Amino acid sequence: MKVGKRLTAFFLAGMLILTSNVTGFAEETTADQQPEEAKSTYLLTVDAEDSTVTVKGDHVEQKTASTYQIEVRSEVVASVVPADGKEIKEVRVNEEQMDLADGTVTFSMPEKDSLLQVILKEHPIHYQKMINAEHFKYHSRYAMPVWKQIHVNY
Repeated sequence: MKVGKRLTAFFLAGMLILTSNVTGFAEETTADQQPEEAKSTYLLTVDAEDSTVTVKGDHVEQKTASTYQIEVRSEVVASVVPADGKEIKEVRVNEEQMDLADGTVTFSMPEKDSLLQVILKEHPIHYQKMINAEHFKYHSRYAMPVWKQIHVNY
């Protein structure tokens, strides 16, 4: 009798294990479940310190001040205006340097969230200094009349 109970318990335990594994593999799909579709829009984040960037295109929707929702493979036109005293060194989209023409960059939106970076540099300022002949008065060989002045650009 003990052997019969043990065999029955062993049999039931085995059936329980088998049915739990089988139901895990055989999930039913319903009509409501459909395969995931690829995203058709992605985010473009603008990183542009000390400059104003305007992003335009047919399928561009501004979400925040520096984030845009853009349809994949649509043409994007970004216009960059640097702050006073600065000029554009380069513009990158996902670490790829873009061609810049008159402060404007045109590219096709990649199939992933992207980052548009504007890298600026200081605008060189040219000074002109007047050197008077008085600077040379202690060196008689280099002396010039006071009315002659030397212009030096540096």
